[in-house]
Amino acid sequence: VFHCKRLKLGGGGGKMPVGVKCGNQCVDASSDPANCGACGMVCGAGTVCQGGSCKKSCAALETVCGSACVNTATNTSNCGKCGAACTPPAHAAAQCQMGVCAYQCQDPYSACGDGCVDTHVDPKNCGMCGQACAPVAGGTVTCANSQCVLSCASGLSLCGSACINTKASDPLNCGDCAKKCKGNELCLLGKCLKNPNNNNNNDQ
Repeated sequence: VFHCKRLKLGGGGGKMPVGVKCGNQCVDASSDPANCGACGMVCGAGTVCQGGSCKKSCAALETVCGSACVNTATNTSNCGKCGAACTPPAHAAAQCQMGVCAYQCQDPYSACGDGCVDTHVDPKNCGMCGQACAPVAGGTVTCANSQCVLSCASGLSLCGSACINTKASDPLNCGDCAKKCKGNELCLLGKCLKNPNNNNNNDQ
């Protein structure tokens, strides 16, 4: 049985009409879709009267967020609760799984740490996540087809996994990679030469 009077709300000091006299009958204006909040205030199709206001009527497992009904378990703009949008890293699409944000990397990117990387060309993750190409003095390291590729600076030659100036004074790579000078020979401008100091020692 409704009592046609206004009940005070806690905190704000306002009043909510609970038992309202509309014509010759008393209605519950907090939930009556034909008299929602006031006599004659009819809620439109697809809405219900809740707390004296017309609100969108949502299906099971859906929640009203703004003016829309959403499933907060799967909605990427309202994941877990209204307004909680999922922001994916670069090269990824947002997902909402059981109310928790996740993401799916776009091809050819792969999940690595908190982001998506292309292990075909990323020198920090070359071939697989976390496999970085080691830096080399005098060279530039890149990743191509999941393999580390070393390019030496101008004037240097790639000898094994190092960049060497074979035209300088390296006795182990004198004039060419792995070309060693014999005995006590010196390497000068990429050529193996006799050590003049040895001749001086023999003359004494």
